[in-house]
Amino acid sequence: MPKPVLRLLAAALAAALLLTGVVACSYINGTIHGLVRDAETGEPLAGVPVTVGSQQLLADAQGRFQVQGVLGIARVRAAVPGYKAAQATPLPAGLFSREQNATLSLTPVALEGTALDATTGEPVPGAWVRAGDVEAQSDAQGHYVVKRVRPDATITAGATYYQDAAPVPYEGQATLDVALTLLPVTVQVRNLYSGEPLPGVTVTAGGRQAQTDAEGQAVYDRLEPRSEVTAALAGFATSGVQAASPGDTVAIGLRPDTLQGSVRDQAGQPLAGALVLVRAPGQEPRLAYSNEAGAYQLEGVPADAAIVVRLAGYARVERPLGHETEADFVLEPFEAKGLYIPFGLLVRGAEAQVQEDLDLVLRTEMNTVVIDIKSDRGYLAFVPQDPLLQEIGAASDLVVDIRQVLQECRQRGIYTIARIVAFKDNILAEARPEWAVLSAKGGLWRDLEGLAWADPFREEVWGYNLAIAMEAAALGFDEVQFDYLRFPSDGDIFDMVFIKESFRDPRCQAIADFLAYVRRELDKTGVFLSADLFGLVTSVDPNQRLGDLGIGQRLIDVAPWVDYISPMVYPSMYEPGHLGLADPWRSPYEVVKISVDDAQKQTTTLIRPWLQHYSLFGVAYGPREFRLEKQGAADAQAHGWLFWNAGGVYEPAAFDPE
Repeated sequence: MPKPVLRLLAAALAAALLLTGVVACSYINGTIHGLVRDAETGEPLAGVPVTVGSQQLLADAQGRFQVQGVLGIARVRAAVPGYKAAQATPLPAGLFSREQNATLSLTPVALEGTALDATTGEPVPGAWVRAGDVEAQSDAQGHYVVKRVRPDATITAGATYYQDAAPVPYEGQATLDVALTLLPVTVQVRNLYSGEPLPGVTVTAGGRQAQTDAEGQAVYDRLEPRSEVTAALAGFATSGVQAASPGDTVAIGLRPDTLQGSVRDQAGQPLAGALVLVRAPGQEPRLAYSNEAGAYQLEGVPADAAIVVRLAGYARVERPLGHETEADFVLEPFEAKGLYIPFGLLVRGAEAQVQEDLDLVLRTEMNTVVIDIKSDRGYLAFVPQDPLLQEIGAASDLVVDIRQVLQECRQRGIYTIARIVAFKDNILAEARPEWAVLSAKGGLWRDLEGLAWADPFREEVWGYNLAIAMEAAALGFDEVQFDYLRFPSDGDIFDMVFIKESFRDPRCQAIADFLAYVRRELDKTGVFLSADLFGLVTSVDPNQRLGDLGIGQRLIDVAPWVDYISPMVYPSMYEPGHLGLADPWRSPYEVVKISVDDAQKQTTTLIRPWLQHYSLFGVAYGPREFRLEKQGAADAQAHGWLFWNAGGVYEPAAFDPE
């Protein structure tokens, strides 16, 4: 081998020996600098145990560690619960450096799987899966991944509307599917008033029906979130909740809406035909009538209702119903004895006479006033609320506030009757000529006073008068009384044109149909209903050709629809020979007694006559005659009486003191 080559090899060998010596020297007393971090986030991991060769230490708060005096090449290893262990063999920082660097990236331990509905097997989005103190949420496909799972962890899972899954110990498994059971919905139904559980209630939820058990409960094992739940049971108002979700316990209180009871007199005898009315603001009234045993039953009774019991011949009862499901009533007899306050006294400036009449009622045997609220000209004594009444424009701005008069009557315990002139109505006829009695010669037909009439055959006219009656009830009157409940009787009666042929039977039917129509609606208010009739109808054979006096008035047609009939048995309206009396004008007792007796032969409806309180054509009537009229009514067993004076002026001596 040539010498130059030998010299080159010798030099290389010397360099290698020199380098080996340097490296060996650096490992004799070297320093290792290290960093422990999360392999996913890159964040340092504090307090991680690190093993360097045979030495053990902990990474500091920044995940760093340092070891000095490391001999030789040392393996570095880090392990912490929740991560896979990692190791590295550090190298010198430089050729002649004793410094070494080691970075340990720890990969998190992961557990993944799918959250499933235990019944359907469908994925459950939004479920939580917790392994020890770490947690993840399932995605739209029910998939979850929990990372950094510690070996001692217990795996739990749950979701909104689901029961928590049973705990599972973590044993290093990489996958785990969790089955979740939907929570049931428990429906508890009770009597709202008594609090008692209600068995046999039909509960409807999510389109499915169930019956409550003996404890008043129904359980739905699978119900969609925010489902509507209703409960229904005969005798109770249906109720429910708008949004029930799995896991809820729904409490529903059913309000009893059936009311039953009896109506009796003070002797304990049952009273048949009594109106029992239940009403509440904004609710349709409920009504029933007592049977022969005095019993009644009402279904669909609204909450916060008032109950009214009304029967002719007795004082009306009205009171809040409260939580009653059974209510018995004892009615006290009542006879109206009173006087008439004409429309003219309601005009401002006449208040003194009205007050005098009210004072007279309080001082004497009387207990009632009849007040004109629609005059024989068609004017109204109140400001109407009904649009039709407003449109016709019959309200007078000259009258007093009728509500003040009524309030005083209520405070004084005075029974109030609203008198309504029905078909004699000049204002309505002129405002609605198509509803009026027409003349064969053309235009409106008019009576001897020059006043037009509404056609009694017209249902539009019925509706107009009903609207007035309903407003009278709303104002607080105890009773509504219709006068001029007939066809016209004075004037050229052969010139009248109606929408129907005006024979006896159609006339009588029209009056009866009108009263039936009114009665049906007024019963929803609880007021009494009465009718004024000519006194002669009490003694005329209704089956004669003119048994309706030619005006459509017969007791047998009117009686079934009213509580009281008030025939105007004024002696001054009878001609000599009427009722078998030579001089009826001077026979006040006999006229009243005979007329009431005759009326009671035709009907069982209570008769409460109008009596004459005026003198006419030279025949003077005073306290004696007035008292004879009262005596005639009493002896005929009339149910009270009413005195008529067109001026509203009465003789105190005609009445017994209170």
